[in-house]
Amino acid sequence: MDFDAEDTDNDGDRDLLINRTRDGDDGPAKGFYQGRTIQLLEHDGNRGFTDITSTHIDQPGGDNDSWFPWLRVQDIDNDGDVDMASDDAGDNANYLNDGGMFTRQ
Repeated sequence: MDFDAEDTDNDGDRDLLINRTRDGDDGPAKGFYQGRTIQLLEHDGNRGFTDITSTHIDQPGGDNDSWFPWLRVQDIDNDGDVDMASDDAGDNANYLNDGGMFTRQ
């Protein structure tokens, strides 16, 4: 759905934030645009990326979460690091960044 390249851990390298939803390949009960997952890939400084979602994003999403098309990556809480939020304010999916760990608010 959406890709953003931002330095999430202030190490000078742009990491990747990926907003995904189901593609319908997992059976008719799931279908298209069901659930969501936000994924974080950390840049290693040498053109490689490591998936650090499970250790750096609190509640990255699941089958029961509503999908949204865009992530807004900006400093929401004015503390100098990039946070992320759903482009749909009604979704109430804000993730605050505290030293590279994103916590859902």
